[in-house]
Amino acid sequence: MNYWTIPSVRQKKITTKDMLSQAENIIEKVANYYKVQVKDIKGKSRKRQFVKARFIAMYLIKNSTTLTLSAIGDIVGRDHTTIIHSLQTIQNTLSLHYDTDLRDELNEIKRII
Repeated sequence: MNYWTIPSVRQKKITTKDMLSQAENIIEKVANYYKVQVKDIKGKSRKRQFVKARFIAMYLIKNSTTLTLSAIGDIVGRDHTTIIHSLQTIQNTLSLHYDTDLRDELNEIKRII
């Protein structure tokens, strides 16, 4: 029997609907972790606590799904260039070897998800 013809070995095709629900789940988990509301993450406020949660949610969504930057922007109510900025900001912060707080927070949230 051919290994590739076994139905249980084939991976399920992930649809856009599945990725959107996964993105919403990530936003909810990040909101719970930072003790903010989902509407604050998707809102217009530029308060530090909301921006950090929003940036981390966008980073996790991009790394967990194959959604485009525009699709992620539609979910969180932002432009795709804002998504690019948030990804760069998180990556730059993670590259700092002496700043392990963000890395620890990301690992904790990934464990929860």
